[in-house]
Amino acid sequence: MSQPRIGPFILRQQVGGDADEALWLAERVGRNRPPRWAAVRVPADSRGPAAERIAAEYAVLRELDDARLPRVLGHFPGAGALAVEWVPGGSLEAAWEAHRRGLLTLKATTVLAVCQELAEVLRHIHGRRGDDGQPFVHGRLAARHVRITRQGRVVLLGTGRPGADPGLAGLSPELAAGGRATPATDRWALGALLVELLGGVRVYTGQAAAGPVEGRVEPWVDPIAAVNPEIGRLLRRLLAPDPARRFADDGEIVAALAHARRGLGGTADLRGLGESIAALDPGAPAAPSPA
Repeated sequence: MSQPRIGPFILRQQVGGDADEALWLAERVGRNRPPRWAAVRVPADSRGPAAERIAAEYAVLRELDDARLPRVLGHFPGAGALAVEWVPGGSLEAAWEAHRRGLLTLKATTVLAVCQELAEVLRHIHGRRGDDGQPFVHGRLAARHVRITRQGRVVLLGTGRPGADPGLAGLSPELAAGGRATPATDRWALGALLVELLGGVRVYTGQAAAGPVEGRVEPWVDPIAAVNPEIGRLLRRLLAPDPARRFADDGEIVAALAHARRGLGGTADLRGLGESIAALDPGAPAAPSPA
């Protein structure tokens, strides 16, 4: 039986998705240029809402060029599908879960290095504007959308698909209240991710989620600040309830994270973290070796 195909890609293995769309590990055939393997999102209805979201993601990704984002390999409007490079390795969410279970140690210096990479890619995303004149945003920054390869490359997935359930952790107060995604909400999400990785807890501020009064982050930030006041100050700016009091420039965040790393000393080991989570993450199938 022949396997399904989208353009030059044979869909080899479904690795995710839901009722609206499927995510496939696909192999490019008939062409010699790399990469050989791709992640292909295929909507159930080529003219439905999922296809519209995929088209919107493509419109954003094709305007961005950064090693921390997956490279676009093709958009196929007839099927409503999008192919991007397959990013091997494991997710940051798998690293967090393994750390919580005592299976690996997340060193603070390495956590700061990961977040510095994410701040760099946010600077790139926010620096570009769409046809409406507004800056691009990620809108879904969370551990599950961050992958780290065995070589230590940090890659942010999901760019161009903002929107999430208000009950999810890591949403800023304004997003949880139904507001739109902005660079400020991305910066909040980066702060929430840093709390998650350093403190081992997830930040909830929306009324739909269990947690303290909306906008109060002290219960999560104070334990980290007690150990490292500089990181505490960084988190309080990233997680300020008022968006106007957060960092206004991603470059400032990059510099603050770099300064905090220097203050901790030691060496960040992104390659070691990538190798560890690739081995632990069952949801990260490696692309098959060439026959």
